[in-house]
Amino acid sequence: MKVLALNGSVRKNGNTEILVKQALMGAEAEGAQVEMLRLTDYKIGPCRGCGLCLFRENVCQVKGDDVGFIFSKVAECDGVILGAPCYFLELTAVIKQLIDRCWILGHQWNKTKKPATVLIPYATRGWIPYVSVHSNLLLRLMGLVKINETAICTQG
Repeated sequence: MKVLALNGSVRKNGNTEILVKQALMGAEAEGAQVEMLRLTDYKIGPCRGCGLCLFRENVCQVKGDDVGFIFSKVAECDGVILGAPCYFLELTAVIKQLIDRCWILGHQWNKTKKPATVLIPYATRGWIPYVSVHSNLLLRLMGLVKINETAICTQG
């Protein structure tokens, strides 16, 4: 079994990464092969909104970024952990950019039903529902089924 973590935090070794690594250690202890991608280490170009991907499979006008690589890693794994910190009522910009690029996946992954979980570190109470909506959208677009969501307050 392969478990892939997508870390959407801008902060290396921050709260999100600590939580994601702990979850991966648990999966590894159960025999899974694990890998983490820091989304900020990859180039994720903006969607151009041309709509070609809605009508033709595997057609995207955005070239020269790493989105295809990220999607291939998700396709290869058996489960996903999404580290989604809450910044100003929202997911981080890198995750929102990836959501926009998921339109092309409508032809490919809408029936895979791989399990996924979301880890949401936060410091301000009341903001979590906003992050939940967007993280659910990303998982659904990728054909993943959320089996758990954990929000952890990192404020003293």
